[in-house]
Amino acid sequence: MHSEAVPARSGARAPRLDWHAARHNSYLAATPLAETSVALGETVGRIVSRDIVALCDVPHYDSSAMDGWAVAGPPPWRVIAAHPLDSAPSLASGEARVIVTGGLIPAGADGVLRSEHGSLTKSGLVATLDRTADARADEPRVGEHVRPAGEEVTASDIVI
Repeated sequence: MHSEAVPARSGARAPRLDWHAARHNSYLAATPLAETSVALGETVGRIVSRDIVALCDVPHYDSSAMDGWAVAGPPPWRVIAAHPLDSAPSLASGEARVIVTGGLIPAGADGVLRSEHGSLTKSGLVATLDRTADARADEPRVGEHVRPAGEEVTASDIVI
């Protein structure tokens, strides 16, 4: 590549650098910016200067992967109601409780029976849950349809 003369302020001509040389000089002239903490809303277009670490497990509790019933022990199950102040009462063997996707798995639950595989019968105030004919004979297996705490991320994992 060749250099062309460019008028300097003093009237003398300085050589013009070709593009590659100019780019290299610009690279050498740059200095790193100091690390700065910014609000989350100001992070777009910025570079993370250190690891971002998870502060808690995600999910942070055992949760249901399906709508249905949290069940304990073999069927049939007696359906118990949750008290408004107790979002996940413990289950004893032979008990079930309605649960939604993402809901807290109650202590004592073996797994979640999907809503489409459960059949309710009522006798007075007592509701009994059993499997439908198209459910597997072993459904739900222990831990089935349960997302364990920390399944996606555990506390102290590097997430970014």
